[in-house]
Amino acid sequence: MRLLYYYFVIWRFYLTRIMQVDLAAGWAGVLFLLAKLFRMAFFYLVIHQIFQSLDSLAGYDVQQATVIYFTFLLLNTLSQFLFRGVYHFRGYILAGELDLLLLRPVNILFQAMMMHPDVYDLITLMPLLFWGRHLLADLAWPNYLLMCLIALLWLAAWHVFSLSWSLHTQSISPIVVFRSLFKLARYPVSVYPQFLQRLLTYVVPVWFIVMLPARSAWGAVSLGQMLINLLLASMIFGLAVVLFFFSLRFYHSASS
Repeated sequence: MRLLYYYFVIWRFYLTRIMQVDLAAGWAGVLFLLAKLFRMAFFYLVIHQIFQSLDSLAGYDVQQATVIYFTFLLLNTLSQFLFRGVYHFRGYILAGELDLLLLRPVNILFQAMMMHPDVYDLITLMPLLFWGRHLLADLAWPNYLLMCLIALLWLAAWHVFSLSWSLHTQSISPIVVFRSLFKLARYPVSVYPQFLQRLLTYVVPVWFIVMLPARSAWGAVSLGQMLINLLLASMIFGLAVVLFFFSLRFYHSASS
């Protein structure tokens, strides 16, 4: 428990530091935030416009399609808020600052993932949570929350894999590719062609990250499926962590 509090205090320091920088942007930050909210509202209206001419979308009614879109927004925003540091990791390697991070009495993986929380995504979470409270009020929201936590484990695993890639190539390509494909999760996976469905299930696990939590909200996911999802997410995350520390052994410091 003391260790958790120790890392929470460190993360709170990161958040306070980044907040001071981001809020200093003034009107530029406000416009950026408004643009994010406008984009969310736009795709929500697109979904409802589709249902003006269709009774269902790939077998999902308007409420279910809305839950899928909300799940994408929630998990995308949470992962961007928590794991934004992955985008900065390459810069630390190129500038030789990774040496300094390694000297700190803080887990290097924690630093790489959590050093740059996105304040704008934190602000965006507030209206999202308010919307979710009303959207999920009559659904199986305890199962939904549990599946969202497992989905965050899947997302964390992908970000850790990207850090390992950065250590070898000084590139953030995996997370850029992932983010591009993850945007397809705004809509049910089954609306896409068969080859793309397989890609979004077995390569970029959109089905596990978005579709399973959304389906659990209306009781379409059994307890056994939840346990299997948890087991798979834990295994993939553990593999990602092992790969990261293995890759770190091949890192050459700036002075070498």
